[in-house]
Amino acid sequence: MHLSLRDFVHQRLYPIARNASHVSRRYIAADRCTHSVGWRGKLTQLICYLTGMLANLLIRVPVILIALSIHEWAHAWAAHRYGDNTAKNEGRLTWNPLAHIDWFGLVPIVLGLPLGWAKPVPVNPFKLDNPSVALPVIAAAGPISNLIQFTVGCLVWWAISFFPSLAFHPLASYLPLLVLAYIQINWVLAFFNLFPIFPLDGGKVVSLLMPESVAARYEETFYRMGYAPLLILLVVDIAAQGAILRFWFSLWSPLGQPLLNLCGVPLDFRAMF
Repeated sequence: MHLSLRDFVHQRLYPIARNASHVSRRYIAADRCTHSVGWRGKLTQLICYLTGMLANLLIRVPVILIALSIHEWAHAWAAHRYGDNTAKNEGRLTWNPLAHIDWFGLVPIVLGLPLGWAKPVPVNPFKLDNPSVALPVIAAAGPISNLIQFTVGCLVWWAISFFPSLAFHPLASYLPLLVLAYIQINWVLAFFNLFPIFPLDGGKVVSLLMPESVAARYEETFYRMGYAPLLILLVVDIAAQGAILRFWFSLWSPLGQPLLNLCGVPLDFRAMF
């Protein structure tokens, strides 16, 4: 049996993609459990739920760890290029997730959210060559790395469509799920990190736009608060049924949707958030 390119995309990849378009919010095995009844049915539902959650985590966790590691490496690389070796000396100039992982930042991933965060990369502005230029570049390096990964993911999806033989491979359904998760998560990480609060990159960008005296007080206040502003944002957003982050992502969606359409990626960011 031979599938044409068009049949391969529409019969194999698109159905998988439609089921995975909210891969961070759905559990893969859930559909098999919806018609179970009685106590055995309840047990079956629980087993299916846990199995689906595990399968979902096996897709989402590696993708987020890769995306976050490259994100933090990009900050460290930019700082190193501008003369600050602090991150390099602390072992952060690497793609190894163990060097960047923040165990607290893994909690949203386990809870099913398409985001997470890693340990901030240390930067010493006094060691930087031309700090007024270096600091904005370092702050932007992480989100830019996610946009590059987003683009790579779209191109990989486009390339997959040229290999119809994958339709008969045992991993044919797993690969599109990984690619779609990689695309979605890198887009989310890029613009979630640009939200204008500390300790996210957007908070650092905002401080760079302030007068120096105001920026110093602004940074000192937020550094003292640690992760509290981020946690407050997440809690308030959950209470508002996702309205805050949905609005934030909707501002940026028009930038990525054309590339998705061009590469034939069946995701719609405008409807996703």
